[in-house]
Amino acid sequence: MEIWTDKDQIPISVKPLDMLKDFSKYRAQSIKQHADAVHLFSNVTFHYSRSSAAYFGGMCSVSRGVGVNENGNTWTMASSLSQSLAQNLGIQVQHPRKFSKCSISDYKEFLLKGGGSCLYNRPTKQLFESTECGNGYIEVGEECDCGDKAFYPRGYSCRYAVNDCDITETCSGDSGQVTFPLSSPVLTPYAEAGGGEKFCYEKLNTEGTEKGNCGKDGEKWLQCSKHDVFCGFLLCSNIGRNPRIGMMKGDVTPTSFNHQGRLVDCRWTQPPHHTCQCTETTGGHVLLDDETDLGYVEDGTPCGPSMMCLDHKCLPIQSLNMSACPSGPNGQVCNNEATCTCDPTWAGTDCSMPDPPKEPAPTEDEGPKGPSATNLIIGSIAGAILVAAIVLGGTGWGFK
Repeated sequence: MEIWTDKDQIPISVKPLDMLKDFSKYRAQSIKQHADAVHLFSNVTFHYSRSSAAYFGGMCSVSRGVGVNENGNTWTMASSLSQSLAQNLGIQVQHPRKFSKCSISDYKEFLLKGGGSCLYNRPTKQLFESTECGNGYIEVGEECDCGDKAFYPRGYSCRYAVNDCDITETCSGDSGQVTFPLSSPVLTPYAEAGGGEKFCYEKLNTEGTEKGNCGKDGEKWLQCSKHDVFCGFLLCSNIGRNPRIGMMKGDVTPTSFNHQGRLVDCRWTQPPHHTCQCTETTGGHVLLDDETDLGYVEDGTPCGPSMMCLDHKCLPIQSLNMSACPSGPNGQVCNNEATCTCDPTWAGTDCSMPDPPKEPAPTEDEGPKGPSATNLIIGSIAGAILVAAIVLGGTGWGFK
């Protein structure tokens, strides 16, 4: 949490869209802590139909994962923040007080398009002061969130694949931990955006300029050999100007060529302050907070039959000492760790070792499950006080 005590860091306005634009710049330039989204509460009443404004689908983006909200009572602030966070998650607000089936559909579509890539990691900071069994979080001193005091059986799907590049993860049966999400190296582009034409890669990536290259050596762009053009700079079609994750350094610029009697449109990211006369410039890429450049084809991407990209080179898979996963019921697909994801009853890097599930050891009944008696009593007292407050407030009674 950041509290502005000395002065406002941006102009505070009754026009939320103007303030959203200013806060977006402040968040990108001045807030260096990692956050999936950052929201501002201000003590003004907006001249707007809603009490909040946020970038639609901006979650995980440094510049667009932001929102501005009116300050008020607890209920108003909670409602305002929920709606603006929903907008960041690509959810159209259908009802001011509840989520609809359309809201759930919007959220699923947002995840399937890769918009929630930052949401799958566990928070590194402790969220609660004290530990509590059954609150949904694995806290200090807990091996699992004890709940019913039992692990899910081995093979239980604890996280389903969200797209064709993902792999459904299953529980081990003897641990409450889930490994970092695995992925399949078989990449399938989404319909909304796609790769540029083959000619674009062959034309631009062999030039070794900011428009197309195979990386940099110091300040010099490296040319791709014709064999490696599909492992260099990404050239896309049908794309927007705002990346779902990271920050665009530059702009998306179309470059057209006359090829075999037709006009071919090749899109690349133009560096800031670029002009036609500029011959040497840098930037023009989508960067993460740690300066990782997303403008290049990822290692592991197929670049031909039995070929894959590695360090901007298109190499035979056989040269990487990676064996194919076995076909049949015991083996499934090769993951990004170069091991096979096995059926729950098989194990080993090649899924060749039978590993039937073992019967869990019986455990002693340690008492009733669910909320403790203390929590029930506290909840009952709090509920009674709340009802009394509503009745007194509604009838106008009070005490001196």
